[in-house]
This record gives sequence, structure tokens and C-alpha cells, in this order.
Amino acid sequence: MAPRGGASRGAVLTGLAHLLLTAAALVACGFWWKQASRDRLVLAILAAGLIMRAIPGLILFGISEGRLSLGQSLQLEPGFWFFAPDAVVYYHVAAVAAANGLAAVATIDPLTPSVFYVKSLAAALYVFGASPATSLLFNLLAFAALAHVALTWHRRVGVGRGPLLLALAAVSLTPSWILWSYQPLKDTYFLLLVGLFFFVVDAWYARLSADRWSWAETVALLAAQMVIVYGLAGIRWYYALVIVVLTPLGLVAALARRGRWSLRRAGIAACGLLLTVEVIVPGAGLDLPRWVHLALRPTSVHAIQQLGGAPARAASSLNQTREANVTAKGATLIRIAHDEIGSVEPDLSEASFGARLRGNLAVLALPKALALRIGNVSIGGGRGLWAFVDLDTLFFEATLLACAGMVARQIRLGRVIRPVFWHLLSATAAITILLSSEAANFGTLFRMRSIIAIGIALLPLSVARSEDP
Repeated sequence: MAPRGGASRGAVLTGLAHLLLTAAALVACGFWWKQASRDRLVLAILAAGLIMRAIPGLILFGISEGRLSLGQSLQLEPGFWFFAPDAVVYYHVAAVAAANGLAAVATIDPLTPSVFYVKSLAAALYVFGASPATSLLFNLLAFAALAHVALTWHRRVGVGRGPLLLALAAVSLTPSWILWSYQPLKDTYFLLLVGLFFFVVDAWYARLSADRWSWAETVALLAAQMVIVYGLAGIRWYYALVIVVLTPLGLVAALARRGRWSLRRAGIAACGLLLTVEVIVPGAGLDLPRWVHLALRPTSVHAIQQLGGAPARAASSLNQTREANVTAKGATLIRIAHDEIGSVEPDLSEASFGARLRGNLAVLALPKALALRIGNVSIGGGRGLWAFVDLDTLFFEATLLACAGMVARQIRLGRVIRPVFWHLLSATAAITILLSSEAANFGTLFRMRSIIAIGIALLPLSVARSEDP
């Protein structure tokens, strides 16, 4: 009986430790909010973001965990809802690892989807306790961290109040971003990593163009970039590849700001880029297509010769992705609309590149009624939640128009376009085209829209009042 009693006491102490750590995290979150800004509107936006994630999230968790009759057809297993089937996989893998200690967390199978997120979630479950509700706290902290990045970026570059309010409104109030935070989904954490990457890269470009050199700051910024890209590659390798491939745009703009080229700084920038590229391979692991691996690490003459076929292999990868969207079925499959009564509607994967781009861009940017007409597509399903989807679309449109107007206004006022602006703009445009040419399922496209929206929301922060970093 003694061992059993000892195990019971250990479980009680572990549970108490989890409770205390959770309470400490919540208190820290509240303290952060209180100290975040003296601007009452900023505090109100942040408070709304925190409250709309915490309270409804707990209610939804309680309903599903308790198997209550409310919305029972939309529930999965206890603690999970229909809009997050992948969250069930992430959570169970993370929970098993967390139960076996930190060594198991660090060595989660690299074949696991979005392995970097799963490892991070497992670490949170280890610290705060193994429950789907822990993911709500994890996402709440990730949201607060992303908002803090926006606040710090604003203070560093000296942009006006308007760009900050736009960024915080998008981060705090976008309906779909709030929805994803209710479940163990990678989206909130991924958006934090994206914000951190461009925040750090902005400082990196400023360091390369600064009059006074600092090796300590240079090494620290480069190391931070590599860690963040490693994490991004471990969640969505294609996004990490896009932002790293487009880094030279920012590097050229940064080095050109000095008025004269420095061979030493250009060499440091090139070495930094090569090191950052290298972490994509271990970060993405076995999820990385073979052709990308060969392109990033050509290990032989034969491998270098194979690089000529990379564009064809890239097109093949996109085709396979579209086919996977179709094979996965789902009621929200996007189809080409036909006027003929009784005609069969082919799915969007069978359409030309132009038709796919037109259809998906319409679905991305317009409410359903307009998207179907302008994009010449049809979409089924939705489980009666199209009103929510349209609300999110309208918020996306408002963010796009407001940020575009804000950037245009800043440029008219003579503000300085920082090098990160070109990097951020090109990455957002590239990922928009990539997703619009690849997706054939609205559910997928709806989730992915946040990757585009975060780039748009951060753009006004990259147009500053002066050249100073």
C-alpha cells in the first residue's frame, strides 16, 4: 500500500504544481496587459482580445468536455470541436510525450505533422498539466506575445499611433484567429513565429546598415533568425522557404541605405542568409520534399545537375497537394460553377491556373455571395456557419484596405520605407499566389488566410518616421 500512497501524493503535488504555474501564467498575463501601454484604446483592444479568447474558450471546453447536449453534433471527442480535427492528433501525441518527461518531448517522432508545434504544445502540457484546456492557455500566451511584438516594434521604429492600432486590431479581433485559439491548433503559435521573424529581421537589416558595428548584436540577431526559421519550417516548411528565399530583397535594400557598399557587411549578410537557409532542412525534417532538400543541400555533382528539374518538381508538388485536397473530400470543396442545369461541376484542381487564381482570390477576399459570382465557383457545406465566415472575410477586407491606406498615407507624408517592408510585402504576395494556385478546398483556404493577413497587418509598422533603427 505504501507505494500506492506515495504515487498518490506525488500526483497531488504534481497537480498542485500545475495549478500554481497556471495561476502564475495568468497573473503574468494580467500584469503584462496593465503595463502594455498608457493608451486606453490600446488597452481596450488588448483586453478584448484576451477576454474573447479566455471566456468563450473555457465555455466551449466545458460544453465538449462535459458532453453537454448543446451543439452536440459539432463536438468531436471530449474537449474538441468539429473545426479542429487535426487538433485531436496534435494533442494526443503531445500528451503522451509530456507524460513521459522532457526527454520524450524533445524526441517526438520527426514524422509527426507540424512537429515543432507539437513539441511546443507538449512542453506546455508538461508545465501546466495534460488537458485540452492547457492549449487555451498556451494560445492565450502566444497571442499576448504577438501583441507584445507589435507594441515593441512600434516603439522601436517610431511609427504613429494608427499603424499600431491597425496591427493590434487585426491580431486581437480577427474572428477566425480567435476561433483557432480555442483548440490545440498550430495557427496562433505560427502567427507568433511569423511576427517574431519579421521583427527580428527588421532589426537585422537595421544592424547591417548601422554606422557603428556590434558583433554581439549581429550574432544574437542571426541566431534568433535561425531559431525562428527552424520553428517555422517545423510547422509549415513552404512558408519558411518563401520568406528565406525572398530575404535578399531586404538585404539589398538594407545595404543600399548606407550610400556606399561595404564588402565586409555584404559578406556577413550572405553568410547569414546561407546559415538561415541551412536550418530549413533539419527544421522541416522528413516533411520536406526531396527536390527542396536537394536544392538547399546539393551534396553531389549529380544532385547539382538535378536542380535544373526543380521547377517541374515544384509544379508536381503543387499538383499533388491539390489532388490531396480533392481526395480529402469535405463538403467545402471548391468547384467551377456551370450555368447548364444538371451539368457536373469539376473541382477547382482541374481548372487552368488562371481560373484557379480567379476563383481562390475571390473566395479569399470576398463574402460568399460575391465570391461565387465573381470567382465563378461553387462551395457547399459550412454547417450553417457561413455568416461567421463572411464576418471574418469582411474583417479581412477591412484590414487589407485600412493597412493599404495607412501605408499610402505614410509614404505621402514622407515616411521612410524600411528594408523589411519589401521583404514583408513580397512574402505576403508570394504566399497569396501560392495558396491561391494550390488550394482546392475552402476549409483549407480559410485556415491559411491568416498567413496572408498577418503580413498585411504588419506592413504599416515597416514604414517609419526616420532612418534610425
